[in-house]
Amino acid sequence: MVVSDLLLSLSLSLSLSTFLPCSFPVFSLFSFFHLISFYFTLMISFLFAHFVQHQSGLDVTDIHYARRGSDLREEYLKMIAGRKTCLVLGEGEYTYSEDYFVMDVPFLMYGQGREKTNLVGFGLKIEGKKSSGTVVVEDLKIKMGPTYNEYFLGGAGLWTVGGMDLIARRCTVEMCKIRGVRADNAHVSCVDLEVVACAMSGILTINGGTVKLSGENTRIHGNAKAEGEWISFDQYGLYASPGTKIQLVAPLTKERVSTNNGKGGNWGGSGTIEQVIEQVGSSSSGETKSSGSSTTATLVGKSSLPASR
Repeated sequence: MVVSDLLLSLSLSLSLSTFLPCSFPVFSLFSFFHLISFYFTLMISFLFAHFVQHQSGLDVTDIHYARRGSDLREEYLKMIAGRKTCLVLGEGEYTYSEDYFVMDVPFLMYGQGREKTNLVGFGLKIEGKKSSGTVVVEDLKIKMGPTYNEYFLGGAGLWTVGGMDLIARRCTVEMCKIRGVRADNAHVSCVDLEVVACAMSGILTINGGTVKLSGENTRIHGNAKAEGEWISFDQYGLYASPGTKIQLVAPLTKERVSTNNGKGGNWGGSGTIEQVIEQVGSSSSGETKSSGSSTTATLVGKSSLPASR
């Protein structure tokens, strides 16, 4: 209904412009093209809003649009102040003044695609109460963050810390100066995740955390190759510490997903790295069952097998 109203308004405006003198400043040729550009931008924005609404079930009034190139924290606070639950980022780079942008309430963050929306120089850290809900992050790239100093805090580009669960779809974590993804006493479900060229482990589960990977475009490669005494050999593409799990939803396998990682190899740790079968009708964070190919990471920690694709 909103888009049709915009089209009607545009047609009326264009009709008026044909009857008004060309010398009239509002309807000069310059203003005419600006009018078209304005309405076109509005139509695209509303079409995207309705697409987000259709995909997420949100009302358009629940969406806050972040200004391109703005500070992410500022946009987040505007969203909270407006009692909205969805933050939509535009194309381009977003910055933040600290190493981590902390999310402590459940909400959705949508970018325009991993090659179009970039969070540069900082990581995302999910806290809050586990009972509060889930954070959803989609279609963006986290690049070149956080700093080396956060190594002593065990950080990562995408870090869940004993709080809310996380669903990440079609995201890339690239060239982070520590780890790529870390699940610390939390559940992380990733669809078509890429973790590329991070200094330490690509994915780390610790303190009972779980990471579930699905989607044919999932790739964990070229990580754990940083040089220096502060980088231990206890780093892998997939690193499951004791009492934790990294699950790969069939047909994904660890051999296919984790390749060309340095230090200890493509997978390691004394936790469990297993292939699972998603139950029919389950959500991306829903129930799974083991396919029977479960292995503990310590049995294959030194392997460096090529991808099967």
